[in-house]
Amino acid sequence: MKIFGAFLGLSLSSGLLWASSVGLPLAQYCERYVLGLEVDYSSFDNFLKLYRAAVAVSAKAHSNAEQLVGADGQASYRVYPEMDQRYGGDRYTVHLIEVESVLRRFAFRSRDSVDARILKIAARLHDTAEDTPLQLDILAKWFGDDVAALLFAVKKAEPVEAADADALKKLTIERVLSHRLGTTLKLADRIANVEKGLRSGGILPKYLRDHSLFRETLYRSGENEEMWSYLDALIEKQAFPAGRDYWSSRLEGLSYVMADGLEGPRYTEAELSAAKDPLPAFGGDDRDRPARLRISKIHFMQRYGQENMGHRKYSLIEAAQDLATGELPFESLPPLEVWRDDQGRVWALDNRRLAAAVLSGIDAELPVQWVDEAKIRADSFKFEPWRGGTAIQIILEDGRVLVVEGLRK
Repeated sequence: MKIFGAFLGLSLSSGLLWASSVGLPLAQYCERYVLGLEVDYSSFDNFLKLYRAAVAVSAKAHSNAEQLVGADGQASYRVYPEMDQRYGGDRYTVHLIEVESVLRRFAFRSRDSVDARILKIAARLHDTAEDTPLQLDILAKWFGDDVAALLFAVKKAEPVEAADADALKKLTIERVLSHRLGTTLKLADRIANVEKGLRSGGILPKYLRDHSLFRETLYRSGENEEMWSYLDALIEKQAFPAGRDYWSSRLEGLSYVMADGLEGPRYTEAELSAAKDPLPAFGGDDRDRPARLRISKIHFMQRYGQENMGHRKYSLIEAAQDLATGELPFESLPPLEVWRDDQGRVWALDNRRLAAAVLSGIDAELPVQWVDEAKIRADSFKFEPWRGGTAIQIILEDGRVLVVEGLRK
């Protein structure tokens, strides 16, 4: 099925998406990410392309909480980072990553089934139709009817659809049952929200109040039992299970060291430029520059970095998990930008991507791209190697630090 299929039964609302003279319409802006793709979830490689498109589309859609309105009354779109939609203090994309993380932790692996692939795409898009001008008819054209139907199932009912607040809440929950994967996605979203509440100092009161109705309406014996048990325990105890905090759950199976804080000062960008180590001399020899390098032979330029990467569209931890389990093939990664100094040491410019590869525990060969000296000089502000560039510290949201040790022999 081509990417411009129809999604029957949903009202068209794309009139909000079209032009004013103020900026480029959101749908037109995002359409470039899906051009040429097909809605084919049977092919894992094609699914990966659709997934990356969904990541880009959802990030753009949530990146302007206050859509601009032109003189003609139509909404339009321009990039204003300071208007990014937020949840719990983070960019909204972090919440989408957290929902994906829940699905992974409960063994919904896109390598295993088409339904898991649909869930992974929908996890990225599940609030798009509710909170942005990109409505379900547009998303159906780009990502398929099954995804759009799932997004409809987890979308809040509108006030005009019910007599009062209680009826509206019940209708919203009952709608989830209209799709075979609705309860799974709604559970993942609820777990992610409750976990976020716990990490912020307490479960959001509305989830405590709603849990009985939520469970009564959606629970079906034999379906998603582990997810229900986990959510019930979080609600009942208002705490993470003993001995298993949030990070240990997300990092399960990876090799890492957790520290309470950063070793060494945390700099502003200006301070970092002044405090960085001297950049080694560039090794300008063009010989022996292979297209792939073993992870254990590449050094980190940076001493520390944030956990989320790609403008907070991706998680270093989830990328490491996907590399470790084969969800993300190493060969599908874009080339890692590297350079060699005059002592023969190879340094990475993409430090968090290298950290994800190291964290996976697989000493594979990565595709690399050799950069010239001008590029190195432009990125010299990054150079603050720690332990000789054999490790990097990744700052987590609560200030704790994930220490990623290189695999060098």
